Amino acid sequence: KSFTGVKMAQVLAQFRGEVLDEQLRSSYTMLAALDDQVAEAKREAAAERDKLTSLEQRKEDLKRRKETMKGAKMQRTPMFDQVSKELDELRERHKVQRDITQKAERKKDR
Repeated sequence: KSFTGVKMAQVLAQFRGEVLDEQLRSSYTMLAALDDQVAEAKREAAAERDKLTSLEQRKEDLKRRKETMKGAKMQRTPMFDQVSKELDELRERHKVQRDITQKAERKKDR
């Protein structure tokens, strides 16, 4: 009886060890996937930031042109309205992308 109990305990301990090893491997795989997602989200956020900066610059240029045109008693161009709309949309997308990146980083830190 005693030998069987010891042998059974050894088998159970080995099985538990294998299960824990598999769980650990799975955790590392999930962590690697999350790292990839965070890296991709950061790349996308950087691209969106670059685009946002470019659109902000265009908007400022158009604002200066608008002021010049106002001074010359001219009307605003439809292009200004279009760039303003694009800029607002891009700001919203950038905010959403930043939220996704932060959520992925928090998930990774757990």
